[in-house]
Amino acid sequence: MKKKKTIQWILVVLWMLLIFFLSEQPAVDSKALSSDTAVWIVQIVEKICPCLEMQTTDIHSPLRKLAHFFLYFVLGIFFTQSLEGEKWNRKKKWIGVVLACVLYAMSDEFHQAFVPGRGAQWSDVLIDSIGSMCGIGLTFLCKRHTLHRQKKRVY
Repeated sequence: MKKKKTIQWILVVLWMLLIFFLSEQPAVDSKALSSDTAVWIVQIVEKICPCLEMQTTDIHSPLRKLAHFFLYFVLGIFFTQSLEGEKWNRKKKWIGVVLACVLYAMSDEFHQAFVPGRGAQWSDVLIDSIGSMCGIGLTFLCKRHTLHRQKKRVY
C-alpha cells in the first residue's frame, strides 16, 4: 500500500512538472506546439469528413483552452487518488484537493507572467480550476460507484 501511495504522489509531482515545463515555454514555442497540434487535428478531420472545411485558425484558441482544461482535469484526478485512504472526510478531501489545484493554477499563471511573450490570464485560472474540479468530481463519482457495486455483491 505504501508503494502505491508513493507512486500516486510521484504522478502528481510529475504532472505538475509537465504543466510547469509547458508554461515555461516562450510564446513562440508554445504557439508552434499548439499550431502543430491544430494542423494534425485538421488533417484527421479532413480525412474523416472531407466535406467539412476547417482551418487551423478556427481551432487554435479553443485547442489551447482545452489543453488547460485537460491538464488540470488529470491533475485533479491524480491529486484525489493520492489522498485515497487518508482519514479525511469527503468534504475535507474535496476542499483540500480543489484548493491545491486552484493555487497551483494561480501560481502557474503568475509564473507565465515572467516567460517571454506570455502573460497571466484569470480566464486560464478559471478554466484550469473547472478542469480540476471535473477531474476531482469524476474520481469521487467513480469511487462512489465502485463502493455501491461492492455493497451490492455483499448482499
